[in-house]
This record gives sequence, structure tokens and C-alpha cells, in this order.
Amino acid sequence: MGISPSSPSSSSSPVPSPQSPVPITPYPQRGPRVPQSPVPSPQSPT
Repeated sequence: MGISPSSPSSSSSPVPSPQSPVPITPYPQRGPRVPQSPVPSPQSPT
């Protein structure tokens, strides 16, 4: 039983865990910050 959670077989749990927050953090941070800055900037003063 001690080898089950330690084995790579259960990597299904630790795999989606670090992969989920990794791509979701850089995507929304660079996505909404890049298009929102230059988009509302020229449209607001115009």
C-alpha cells in the first residue's frame, strides 16, 4: 500500500495538480493584462 501512492502509477493526481495551476496562472495573467491595457487605453481617450 505504501508503494501505491509513492509509485508513478498514482501520478494521475500529482500530474494534473501542478499542470492545472501552471498554465492557468500565466495565461490569465498575460492574457487579460496585455489586451486590456492597449485596448481600453486608446479607446478611452479617443
